[in-house]
Amino acid sequence: MSSMPAGWYPDPFSNGGYVRWWDGQRWGQSTTVVPGQAPPPPPPGAPRSPAGQGQSHFPADGTVDDGQLARYGQRVAAYVLDALIQAIVLIPIVMWLEGPLYSDLTAALEANNGQLTQAIFDSLVQKAQENSLWVTVATLAVTFIYVVPQIALYGRTLGKRAIGIRVRSLDGDGAIGWRQSVLRWMIQGVGWAVCSLLLVVDLLWPLRDRPLRQAIHDKGAKTIVVKDRA
Repeated sequence: MSSMPAGWYPDPFSNGGYVRWWDGQRWGQSTTVVPGQAPPPPPPGAPRSPAGQGQSHFPADGTVDDGQLARYGQRVAAYVLDALIQAIVLIPIVMWLEGPLYSDLTAALEANNGQLTQAIFDSLVQKAQENSLWVTVATLAVTFIYVVPQIALYGRTLGKRAIGIRVRSLDGDGAIGWRQSVLRWMIQGVGWAVCSLLLVVDLLWPLRDRPLRQAIHDKGAKTIVVKDRA
């Protein structure tokens, strides 16, 4: 059994109609109905499962299969397009924030006959650190304004719309709403603000995630990314 790769398999503990996740070493605790099939009826007199137990890793309506999930290349292309659109707004803001730093450097060098002293260097480093905080705040503000309303109301940003993919809730189709949209942004945005490496890990996560190809921010918000057109 240990030689079986991770994946969904017919549940060996039920009478059929269910699948259970095998992580490569052991069976998971939750089961779900095979998409497109009705669940087998429970035995007469069997108690109902308590709320929150046996929840599916598939969407509740069972309408999403592997072919409907967005490909990784599509997600990357949409992300790049969105980043370029946001850069159009961010670049002037960053230039405005960083402009005084270069002016101070030029003035200090002219006043010191072109020599960069330790005192000048230390002053520039301190100002650069202060500016980096404001650049981070500005970046988070722009991404929030750009991403959150579009995902909450339409399930797609301009980049996702151009590529033909959209975000949907794990529990059903339709726009995901503000709570999930903000949560997706927070996980991704705060991760980037804390350490840019976390953003890289988040972006690469769908390559290894199965069966729903979720990024870390998808898992936190309980969303998936699907194709919006054939």
